[in-house]
Amino acid sequence: MNIRAVAYLAWLAFALALPSGASMAQGAQYKNGQDLVGTWSLTATIDAGAPICPAGCSAPALSTVMSDGTLIQSAPLSGTGAGHGVWRRTGLRTFKAVAYYFRTDPASGAFLGTSESLIDATVDKSGRQLTGTFTAVIRLPDQTLVTNYGGTISGTRVELP
Repeated sequence: MNIRAVAYLAWLAFALALPSGASMAQGAQYKNGQDLVGTWSLTATIDAGAPICPAGCSAPALSTVMSDGTLIQSAPLSGTGAGHGVWRRTGLRTFKAVAYYFRTDPASGAFLGTSESLIDATVDKSGRQLTGTFTAVIRLPDQTLVTNYGGTISGTRVELP
């Protein structure tokens, strides 16, 4: 084997060991888990003892995170509309967020107060999966504390098929 053939085989082995262009682009797209911007399909698992499900339960949610540090969340909870909030990166693939919701009586529409969701999340290296914890704080219209409860979240980044 001549030197050109050896050099070509070495180059070919190196090129085949590199990630494909698509996976390199996807890694760059999500900055290896350093970027939270996008829409996330979430599952909130609520700890037992919470007033909305004393035995513990899970609920779906959507969160859209904008590059300006704001976010919008929604969950199918009766008497609660969309949540609005802010987020920031706190470390290596770690983030904090807070979202505020208005609570209303489903029958009358009367304002009952607010709920606040405090979130700590970690994104995996692919930038596609998220796990974390949350604390929900329920307040009356005058902001008197009613109760709080916690749980965990897991999620998947929403992507085009």
